[in-house]
Amino acid sequence: MQPIGMRDRIPADYPVVAFLTLALAYTALSCLGLQWSTISGAASPVWPASGVALAGLLLGGLRLWPAILLGRLAAGWLSGSQQPVWAELAIAAANTLAVVLPLTAARRRGGIDPALPDLPQLLRYFGWGGLIGAMIAATLGTITIAISSGIPPESLFKTYSHWLVAYFVGAILIGPLVLSWLSPAPPLTPLRRLHFTVVMLVTTAFAGLFLLPPDQAFLRTWHVFPVLVWAALAFELRGASLGVAIIAAMAIWATERGLGPMTRISFSSGLQVSLVQQFIAVTTLTILVLAVVANERRAKNALAAQGQMLR
Repeated sequence: MQPIGMRDRIPADYPVVAFLTLALAYTALSCLGLQWSTISGAASPVWPASGVALAGLLLGGLRLWPAILLGRLAAGWLSGSQQPVWAELAIAAANTLAVVLPLTAARRRGGIDPALPDLPQLLRYFGWGGLIGAMIAATLGTITIAISSGIPPESLFKTYSHWLVAYFVGAILIGPLVLSWLSPAPPLTPLRRLHFTVVMLVTTAFAGLFLLPPDQAFLRTWHVFPVLVWAALAFELRGASLGVAIIAAMAIWATERGLGPMTRISFSSGLQVSLVQQFIAVTTLTILVLAVVANERRAKNALAAQGQMLR
């Protein structure tokens, strides 16, 4: 009898390229999130990898789940985590279950359309993929860290809340960005492409104001809303998700270095990150909902116009 090789164990139709892409993307974004960990190797207030995991399983299927497990283990090793091996395995399993369980439950109730074409689908993504997944990851992760690192009881809620917000923000910020750009869409005309470039440049200019020193940070967070609304109305989910991602990345990077308005109104490093996460969460939810509702309204108007022409 010939030994069974690795190639024989992998089904012929298994998406190996998608698996490797998801594993590498999850590893990279996990390493990025662990830069802000409040406990060595865990409890990061920023976790962008959750959005990539949700998008990857929505597009490639639940059978890609080992990529999340392996990606989280690789990220812990690359970032020099001080957690014991069993804790790293438990955290990786928690992050995997936080994606697989909600998507499995959502599939039994009609599933989630990866294109997020309308408001009900977007809200299902926010609820199942974002909120339920965040609760699973935060609960299992906090229990693991409490045992492995001996967190005092009075710090458990803070760790849990950081974990919950980090996962949720990553899910609603990165997931729709990946899904909208990988889903089929009509190509842009040269004029629309120029328009899109202008919108993103203006968005980047507004985001750059977060880099001002605290005593010169005249930008207030609500000043970014007009340009984000512009992106949402003009380019729907693609423009909205990319615009919000640019603002969020700049706000996080600036706050980590003591710049921008968040630093000016806060004297605590932990509070600064919390304020940034609240700003990103509220802004992302608002702008993405606006983009999807505008898309629905545009589709209804086009359908009504077509019906009128037929009549």
